[in-house]
Amino acid sequence: MNCSGSINGSSNGTISLIEIINYVENKTNKKVIIDLNGDKAPYNSEKAYSINTDKAKDLGFEFSNLKGWIFNLIDYYIELNNK
Repeated sequence: MNCSGSINGSSNGTISLIEIINYVENKTNKKVIIDLNGDKAPYNSEKAYSINTDKAKDLGFEFSNLKGWIFNLIDYYIELNNK
């Protein structure tokens, strides 16, 4: 395949912000505080976001599944915060 331009790479799958919030609340037994007056950001209103990796896959790249590692990473940061 002849390819030029940018090529996206990311893990397969999506996770919503509410999934992350629910997971953190359950793991920490703390309630997340959401401030509706916070800084505006381009993805604040997105319920889920994913990146199209078709070009990269066509070139032979393989990506892991997001939910195969994301919760371990969140656990790591929860543990760091508890030290």
